[in-house]
Amino acid sequence: MLHHPSLSLLLGFVVVAATRQCDPQARAADAANPVRITDQAVPLPPESIGGLLGDRLQLWRQHRLERVGTDPFLLEGFQSPPGSHPWQGEHVGKWLHAATLAYAATHDERIGALLRKTVKQLVDAQQANGYLGTYAPAKRFFNPDDRGAKWSWDVWTHRYLLYGLLVYDRHCHDPEAVNACVRMGDLLYDSFGPGRRDVTELGTRHGLSSAVLLESIMMLYERTGTPRFLQFAQHIVECIEHNPHLRLGAAMRGGEDVSVPGDGKAYQLMATLLGYGELYRCTRRREYLEPVLIAWEKIRAEHLYVTGGPWSFKSDETKNPECFAPPSFFHPTNCVETCSTTTWIQLSLLLWRITGETRFAREAERALLNHLIGAQSPNGNDWAYFTMLNQPDRGYRDDITCCASSGPRALELFARHLVGKAGDALVVNSYLPVSCPLKPLTGGPGKIIVKGNYPFASAATVRFDIPGPVELTVDWGLPCGAESIEIKVDGKRQTPRKTETGYYRLARK
Repeated sequence: MLHHPSLSLLLGFVVVAATRQCDPQARAADAANPVRITDQAVPLPPESIGGLLGDRLQLWRQHRLERVGTDPFLLEGFQSPPGSHPWQGEHVGKWLHAATLAYAATHDERIGALLRKTVKQLVDAQQANGYLGTYAPAKRFFNPDDRGAKWSWDVWTHRYLLYGLLVYDRHCHDPEAVNACVRMGDLLYDSFGPGRRDVTELGTRHGLSSAVLLESIMMLYERTGTPRFLQFAQHIVECIEHNPHLRLGAAMRGGEDVSVPGDGKAYQLMATLLGYGELYRCTRRREYLEPVLIAWEKIRAEHLYVTGGPWSFKSDETKNPECFAPPSFFHPTNCVETCSTTTWIQLSLLLWRITGETRFAREAERALLNHLIGAQSPNGNDWAYFTMLNQPDRGYRDDITCCASSGPRALELFARHLVGKAGDALVVNSYLPVSCPLKPLTGGPGKIIVKGNYPFASAATVRFDIPGPVELTVDWGLPCGAESIEIKVDGKRQTPRKTETGYYRLARK
């Protein structure tokens, strides 16, 4: 982990001739009524990223994206069920998520064509009743026979299909993809909605692996505005809270450790918290946000390495090395699952959008710069399942595993959060080299450009290229490992004001 006692910023304001900017592809209106959500902070997608993160994005985009996207394993389980692996179906949803964000960032038509082909083949495999999975009929989630469906990962697969297809539609607009998601949502509602079977009766870790469906159902509600999907999501929470082995909200409010609900399965527990957070975004009911904040603080205080990764341990209680263990089990040889790193980054960025507080963006960056990038092989294709401190052998593998499918998602997602806006303020979350248009903030042309060798250097140069004078309020984040920040404009030291959200604010023309 890199530690800089002080971070120094050199700012320049350069007036340039206005140039025509290409807006991101606009989505056409359709009959659905998406839910409008107002967050405290909104990410501003960059036009280019350099430095360490830029290199790592290029490695994945050039070496693994197409390799996985053309692998028959991605779709064959849907086209000719049953699949060859219990959670074979998760990978196409994860790939759609990461590849869509890569396409939105690069507008590389080669990626776009592969996305469209994959989505069409996936949607064409959907059954008449809405089922889109990789299981034999006797083991599908709507089969009431416990011997067939109880321990399957079928609900888990649908969670990631909904996620991947809805992210794809968000950036590429595909009514057929949305229709497929609605049909899946209807089948899931008919199987696990109010008065039906408890969704936590299925899956591993007392049903925690099926409870992760919550976030995807909330994404479907946000996309369609259909009330029954919100009702379904709230019902899933009721099932979780009535399950004595889960009780996620009650356990957090009651002071229990995150190692308790669902045996503390780290990846799945944080994925379920994402669903609670999305419920709050749509309802503004504090009861959904409170356990997320409590759990996040517990993880940060007692379950993170100094390098920012959420460690786990195979204790006598869990029998699984991917579960949170009580803090007393901490040891520097405990592992960090790459799926857990990814979901911790997702959770932190979600809370940044909800609250606008810099502490959440800071932890996301710490985990990314250490554990996530540490899990990605320099060859751009292979990934490590686990990372740990002073690890002699990363165990990089070419396989399509849950962690290798998760890692690129966090790379692409974090890349969209380097710069953002909160109210009328421009927010700088990271000093990784980036160029980002200011149009969403100023309404006109112009960009912010960050240069330097961060995180390997403790200084960065920031330039604003704008066509004329403009009033700007900028909130500067303080990275993990830095104890202070010094800002100079044209060589003159500035005195920023500390905000309630933890940023250092500078306002000037």
